[in-house]
Amino acid sequence: MTFALEPFEKPIALHRKFGIPRDRLYKAIREKELRTINLGTPQRPSYFIYQSEFQRWLESCAEGGQK
Repeated sequence: MTFALEPFEKPIALHRKFGIPRDRLYKAIREKELRTINLGTPQRPSYFIYQSEFQRWLESCAEGGQK
């Protein structure tokens, strides 16, 4: 059985690629607007965001305006 893994990025990489403020990305993560995978610990999180989830979030921001 083969699994296809979807590409993912760290928030800092998305900040650098798209110019989205880091504070805005982390606010979206905290408010559960942007779903992530935390491969760190609760005390020291290490977030990863699937590209499809980031695209969904961007589209929702464009449709509803930035919160």
